[in-house]
Amino acid sequence: MVVKFEEISANKVKLHIESTPEQVKEKIAEAYRRNRKKYNVKGFRPGKAPQKIIEQYYGKEVFFSDAFDLFVNEEYFKAIDEKKLVPYGDPKIADVVIEEDKMAFSAEVSIMPMPEFGEFKGIEVPQLSDEVTDEELEAEIKQEIKRNSRLVEVTDRPAQNDDVLTVDFVGTVDGVEFEGGKAEGTSITLGAGRFIPGFEEQLVGATAGSEVTVNVTFPEDYFNKELAGKDAVFNVKVHDVKTWEEPEFNDDFVSDISEFETVEEYKQSVREKLMEAKRLENRKIQEDHAINAFVKSCTINLPEEMIENNIERDFKRFVENIEMYGLNIDDYAKMIGKEVNEIKEEMAEESRRRLLEKYALVKLAEKEELFPSPEQMDELIKLNAMELRMTEENLRNEIKKHPEILDYLIEEGLNEAAIKLIMDNVVYVDPDKFQVEEEVDEENKEDKEE
Repeated sequence: MVVKFEEISANKVKLHIESTPEQVKEKIAEAYRRNRKKYNVKGFRPGKAPQKIIEQYYGKEVFFSDAFDLFVNEEYFKAIDEKKLVPYGDPKIADVVIEEDKMAFSAEVSIMPMPEFGEFKGIEVPQLSDEVTDEELEAEIKQEIKRNSRLVEVTDRPAQNDDVLTVDFVGTVDGVEFEGGKAEGTSITLGAGRFIPGFEEQLVGATAGSEVTVNVTFPEDYFNKELAGKDAVFNVKVHDVKTWEEPEFNDDFVSDISEFETVEEYKQSVREKLMEAKRLENRKIQEDHAINAFVKSCTINLPEEMIENNIERDFKRFVENIEMYGLNIDDYAKMIGKEVNEIKEEMAEESRRRLLEKYALVKLAEKEELFPSPEQMDELIKLNAMELRMTEENLRNEIKKHPEILDYLIEEGLNEAAIKLIMDNVVYVDPDKFQVEEEVDEENKEDKEE
């Protein structure tokens, strides 16, 4: 076999493959063995007619097509392996030659070349503190107190911001009721801004049992175009006014909501939880900085069709998630005031970024031979089974049926190993210095683009 290699671009090649006369004979003989039962020749039982007899009866080219398919399937992949190429998608077969002593073809195929890696050691990330300030602790405790507050009726004053009113209302435009403008027993939190601008403000000062006339104008960009920009009148009946009553923060409160007996014990527990949350958040920030810096330093030439297919897959998943909530993509687009294509374009850049990032990390781990151990694979299976709400046994059975799941888990392990490798070699710098350097890098990038 003769193979000529032609590089069309960084991620596309063309292979020119030509057989020897001996290979033609071998493939024709193999095609005969595979297909002889298909041919009926008088005087021979099915499948027993010799090759030459069938060729005389049906023509000498009778096995050419099948022999060529066998030649392509075997020699194409052999050439790919010899050149250590990773193809993406099916090849485009052209320049076909099928003769008695010669077969040849060209195969144009997209490939996934190994990235040209930048430096993954010594990447600078900001040194971030995991300490929790007294102000942060107090804010968290206030939130907990608020979560345990209860609504009590107000009888000694009119309604004010943050109060919760139970109301009935009927809305009209030009004296005519409109769809969606009527409700009974609805709760309104004054100052929350969840109703039409001006609606809640006009209920400040109301008392239980009172009736209030509210005059508003629907915003020009209101989702219901029939009401957008129109004046409306709402007749509101106030049934009750309630306010949030916060419990006293003391040992009794602490023992009611937690396993602790004293305020000090509870505070220490909250501080530790906040520190752990901050540690994880800081680690994520540092990882993001390090990964972004590493990927930017790499040259990655993935096939455009691979990137486009990934974008399509991500968008399809997004649409399916929306449909789970009873919406279709067109309704969702209208609801947020965008076109479907606009949503897709916004998603495309993030989809591209995630694909390039994962590819660079997985290939770095492969290059460094950081393949997951059997113990790490067991842990990955355990974690994924928990996420999928399956037993480990069921997931292992699925892996046997669908080997691509195992490929996914191995990639996940490689991805994690690459991140650990990068983070084990980062350099921590003062956050202020880091911010200045980031701004300088961004300015240099803008100058180059200009």
